Amino acid sequence: MYNTQQKKYDVCIVIEGAALRVLSFLNDSSQRHVASLVNEKRKVTVIGEEHEPDEVEEEEPSPTLVDPDAAPLTPDKIKEFFKTIEEGSLDRLDELFDTTANADPNMTQYTESLLMAAIRAKRYKVAEYLIDQLGTNVNHTINLLEFRPQTKIPVREHTISCRDLAYDKGMMDLVDLIDIVSDEVKPNIKRYLQRRLKTRLDQIHQSYLKRMKERNNRLIIQLQEKEPKILEDDEQEKENEEPLSANIIDDINLFLPAPPPPPPPVVHRSYKSHIEATIRSIESTNDKSIDESGKKFFRFSDYTLHYRLVAQILYRR
Repeated sequence: MYNTQQKKYDVCIVIEGAALRVLSFLNDSSQRHVASLVNEKRKVTVIGEEHEPDEVEEEEPSPTLVDPDAAPLTPDKIKEFFKTIEEGSLDRLDELFDTTANADPNMTQYTESLLMAAIRAKRYKVAEYLIDQLGTNVNHTINLLEFRPQTKIPVREHTISCRDLAYDKGMMDLVDLIDIVSDEVKPNIKRYLQRRLKTRLDQIHQSYLKRMKERNNRLIIQLQEKEPKILEDDEQEKENEEPLSANIIDDINLFLPAPPPPPPPVVHRSYKSHIEATIRSIESTNDKSIDESGKKFFRFSDYTLHYRLVAQILYRR
């Protein structure tokens, strides 16, 4: 009985020892493998122009830097634009668009555009400036909720556009100006509005030319202020340069390159009259209301009336 138990005990010890050796071997090999992976360094080969390939450690990629010029405007900056609109300062508004990177004339605040803010404040000049010289979107619309708790429909939603807002404010000249620039209005109606607003359009164009001249003069003054600083920097660089050696011929000064010309004025954004461009486009000779036979026509209430001009009579007073 004792021998049988002893044999069983010996067999159990042998099996347990073998298992321990196998486990220890696997544990040691896995630890060495993990340690080799941890200590292993990623290597890349850098090939120079006339050097042997060297092995250097690859650095971790640095985080991508955000270009401040490409970043969107901050809420405080947008608020400054809308505040300038409400105050009606054209010079300040022009300066903001010239000095602010990525300044969009169609920026919004609480879904309201700059043109809508100008109309709400009844700033005629600012609204004309936005339409003519900045080309803002005159077809911008917003959805408004109207609360009437005492009625059958307590909450009403309606869409309002820049034109609707100008009409509600009684700014009829601005309504016609929006129709001239809008893509949703037909050219024949634009030509009619052009004749009706000829005096006002001439005033807007003269204002555009005056602002262009003032802007160019301002850029020239800024450039002239920078020129003395550039000259001072050039003189400082010449003083810091080492003197030429004595064995260099003095005639070499004749072949020195001339200093570069001053840089041209910096233009921060495109500057043009959008109303003038629209008028030129509608004054084209291609009149779609004239067919190949020379007859003119117009449509009214689903009827098309064709007519021909027989003679033109001039009445003189």
